Amino acid sequence: MSISVPGYQILERLSETRNTRVYRGYRDADQLPVILHTTGAEFASIQQYAKLAFSHVVLTQFEHPNITRIVDWIDDQYHPCLVMEDIGGIDLNQYVQQFDG
Repeated sequence: MSISVPGYQILERLSETRNTRVYRGYRDADQLPVILHTTGAEFASIQQYAKLAFSHVVLTQFEHPNITRIVDWIDDQYHPCLVMEDIGGIDLNQYVQQFDG
């Protein structure tokens, strides 16, 4: 299942678990490369929504070159989405698999 986020174009799905989905795309307004992190369910549970919203609150408090910058928060009750600047990295699971035989 893919998502549609107003103001953003989705290019590819990077990872999917039972609880989260992560996509690579760009912001329509200025073509900024972004990572979109949303819930894995068709409709977010209260717990999934709260966890993603908490991540948004915490991550916006930091301004450091080694911490990915939050560029947007799509506050949708059923499909919340945390939008982060894409720094060209890879999924941590993919990175670990490179070294796992």
